[in-house]
Amino acid sequence: MRSLHLKPGTGSSLSTLKPRANNHDIRVLIGDFQNAILDFQLRVEIGRETAPIRELIIAKAFAEGDLLDDPPVGDWRDPVGARK
Repeated sequence: MRSLHLKPGTGSSLSTLKPRANNHDIRVLIGDFQNAILDFQLRVEIGRETAPIRELIIAKAFAEGDLLDDPPVGDWRDPVGARK
């Protein structure tokens, strides 16, 4: 893809894709672009859903090094409270 132009709108956006060469199939470019958008959205959702676990892991790591003032909440054997 040579260039991508985005125009934000109300609740939607307009994208313009231009291939690097005239012999590229625009359908392939559109498919690649759609896959990239889906991949990005999935990464955002996974990041949002796993943020508490990631924060707990980091807190536990700092707690084991005695780098925190207060110990992290929770049990290291059940970091997300699934056994409650």
